[in-house]
Amino acid sequence: MYTSYYPSQQVLPSGKQVRDQQQAQSIAYSLDHGATWTTYDEGNPIILDPPAPYQDQYLDFRDPNIFWYQPIKKWVAVISLAKLHKLLIYTSANLKQWSLQSEFGPFNAVGGVWECPNLFPLSIDGDESKVKWVAIVGLNPGGPPGTVGSGIQYFVGDFNGTTFTPDLNSIHGGGPPDGSFIFEDFEGNRSFADRGWVATGDLVGTSPVAGTLAGQNPVTGFLGKQLVNTFLKGDSTTGTLTSPSFKISYKYINFLIGGGNSINQTAIRLKIDGGIVYATTGSNSEQLTWQSWDVRAFQNQTATIEIIDLATGGWGHITDQRTIISWMNNWQYGSTIPTDPWRSAMTIPRQLSLKTIDQKIAVVQEPKESWKAITKGGSISTFHSVTGVHNLGEIGKAVDIQLTFSSREPATKGSSEFGIIVRASEDLSQQTRVGYDFATQQVFIDRTKSGDVSFDSTFASVYYAPLSPATNNTVTLHIFVDWSSVEVFGDQGQTTMTAQIFPSDNATYAKLFSTGGSTNNVQLHISKVRSTWT
Repeated sequence: MYTSYYPSQQVLPSGKQVRDQQQAQSIAYSLDHGATWTTYDEGNPIILDPPAPYQDQYLDFRDPNIFWYQPIKKWVAVISLAKLHKLLIYTSANLKQWSLQSEFGPFNAVGGVWECPNLFPLSIDGDESKVKWVAIVGLNPGGPPGTVGSGIQYFVGDFNGTTFTPDLNSIHGGGPPDGSFIFEDFEGNRSFADRGWVATGDLVGTSPVAGTLAGQNPVTGFLGKQLVNTFLKGDSTTGTLTSPSFKISYKYINFLIGGGNSINQTAIRLKIDGGIVYATTGSNSEQLTWQSWDVRAFQNQTATIEIIDLATGGWGHITDQRTIISWMNNWQYGSTIPTDPWRSAMTIPRQLSLKTIDQKIAVVQEPKESWKAITKGGSISTFHSVTGVHNLGEIGKAVDIQLTFSSREPATKGSSEFGIIVRASEDLSQQTRVGYDFATQQVFIDRTKSGDVSFDSTFASVYYAPLSPATNNTVTLHIFVDWSSVEVFGDQGQTTMTAQIFPSDNATYAKLFSTGGSTNNVQLHISKVRSTWT
């Protein structure tokens, strides 16, 4: 599935009409395992226009990411409304007819446009029984390291086959909208029957329970002291709870849900005329997270809410490994970089995972390849303390550097930084500085003197990204230097930075630097990377 761009108004072989400069979504298919592809001209584009009320955004409607979602047995497509900072989620049973299910955004960084979205599940800390979904969104410009440049932001949350709901601590703000009507909060000393809810199975005669689950954590936005809990006789408890009927008069229905991840066995359902129009399940977690149903299409219809637990054992699990590789360039200067005949490159492939760092779930990136297999030689140096500049001599143009050091109090005056200078000429007229600012607790790449910087007025800049010291008060930077690039992985990979550089061939020297005082317990490991061509 790909975005078709139409440079002029025309009628297509499918009979569909497109406008000047329109972007729309098309498909191609392969009958030989991907060796060749045929465009689906009799039907393309299969998603012609953005949905209401966004039809005027046909110039910036692009970058479909598709995957199969087994619980609902449908394909899911995530598409960007780039200038509105929105993601649209569609579903399809056959890849040819698509239905809009929900939208997401705008949240957090909204500089430039949102592009190249992706949505996928990852286990937390390697525990396959604890899974969250991650949405990543490309930013151009407006990347987090600064107002100039490309970047990626991510959101951690839950996905039910139709809707992605971010965790409250993954976005700026969250929770139920102002002016909401509370349909049922399960507070007070009343049974489900007394509230008008009809119970079946093991839930007959039961009542809401005190909120002893992780949902009481204020991060989740849990709003009261009681909740529905179907874990009454252990995992063997099964049954349903059906609400009193009501007329839909609001645009959205919002609720908190946790529990098992099975749309057919542990879920909350919205039913109209006996049919299920929405169903949402948990994410194999006791943590309660906000979910939302868009019910604008069902205004004034009579509905009920049904809570089901038909599972008798085990959370279930999802396994997934996610590797990304990114375009190492920037539209701001992509067509003017001083290379010929090639323009830019791709980053090191990175394996993504979720790790709990400082009591928060974070997406981390780790280099995918086994770098030991492509490095040669190497030296390990230990310094009790480094003050000023320490010469490391000539290290080459392609190196793998691991640098660990103790955090320290920033200087009372002036800069307080530590790091390494790479791809430097012997007289330091060319140099790229990679380091850590103790005062702001930020990693930085300084390419103001990195070589040829003449082709764009914004290229010669310093870029920053946040990185707190580890629990043992150390900072670790894993740095990959190549002929025209520097890639930095901070600590466990929760902070990464990538920058192009264009130094001279003889810029092969390196130095350590420490400003504003001494930096202690420095460990430096440098290995040369073998040439791809040999």
